[in-house]
Amino acid sequence: MFVDQNQQKSVWNLILFKNNRSELFLNMSLPIILGIIFISAWFDEANYLSSISPTLGFLIVLGIFELSYYLIIRSLFKASILSVELTAFGAVYKYSKLSSKQQRLALLGAMLVLASSSLVFGILIQNFKSWADLLGSWQTCSLLLFVINILPVPPTKTYLLLEAHLLADRQSSKLATFNKFSQYFLLFLLFFSMQYGSLLIVAIVVLLSIYGVNRIQKNKLLAEFSRYQLTDILIPKERLVCFSALLTSRKAVYLAVNSFQEHFPVLQEKKYLGLVTKSQLIKNIAIAEDEYLRALLDRKQVTVRMDQTLDSIAQIFLTTNYAVLPVLDFDDNFIGLVVKDKVSEFDLIKNIEDQNQKDKDSEL
Repeated sequence: MFVDQNQQKSVWNLILFKNNRSELFLNMSLPIILGIIFISAWFDEANYLSSISPTLGFLIVLGIFELSYYLIIRSLFKASILSVELTAFGAVYKYSKLSSKQQRLALLGAMLVLASSSLVFGILIQNFKSWADLLGSWQTCSLLLFVINILPVPPTKTYLLLEAHLLADRQSSKLATFNKFSQYFLLFLLFFSMQYGSLLIVAIVVLLSIYGVNRIQKNKLLAEFSRYQLTDILIPKERLVCFSALLTSRKAVYLAVNSFQEHFPVLQEKKYLGLVTKSQLIKNIAIAEDEYLRALLDRKQVTVRMDQTLDSIAQIFLTTNYAVLPVLDFDDNFIGLVVKDKVSEFDLIKNIEDQNQKDKDSEL
């Protein structure tokens, strides 16, 4: 399960929290669905308390579901959470070091908790008759979230699990086929809800369709990348300003401010040690201008190999906060950088070239 950066920065998302380690986003689908639940209940009951209970119930059930999932991946599997996007259908996580098997187990655990909560609400209804309406609405919310998250459409847990599995195995063609099925399934849901669904069901399906189409379009981009090699967009070492690990911050700043480059590889002979940015250097010179660059390096920087395909590179960009990726050969020697913006630019150019070729073929 992953989240791409373009989606996070869209008008549909509001940043609730951000620091150097993690980010929290609120997708607008959540307040929209909560508002529709409240309005629907108000028209049925014309009572504030009766309207607020299903709205609160939906939030509680969603919280139970996501808290159980979060605790499993954090406490049991020790995964680092890079970002969380809160949607009306569940949270979309971006994390590190979580295998497909662990994702399946986390999903199974969270779904069992959701099903159990529905069963508990049903038992409570039998024992607390005066609270039957409140508990009944909460039970309905549990069942609704359970059904939504087994649908094979974005951003449900089932879809994201299959998406992550196919991308990890570089099965872009299968992902494209699966996305076509998801699109047809969304159309079926939209037609069915328009014919037989309530306002809430229609709203859920419409928001699922908007979110789903956006994500499916992004996955088409990943499928395109599988046809190309990393060398197509590599910025070679010879065209970059590279720093020695024994260079001081003072000398590095002088070189950096006179360069258009933002990220600077730090090397020890040919071996890659890490990256420093221009802003890092400028900030650090006021603190320790004679400090060696190796003290500033991010030792956890992800690197890629020269034989990797573009779909795997794109996946790394989409699931991390990195703007550039260092490229190493099989002896761990630095050979160049891949820039995130250049990946998007490359795909745009390739699409234009493909379209021009199609136009030429049609003229013939």
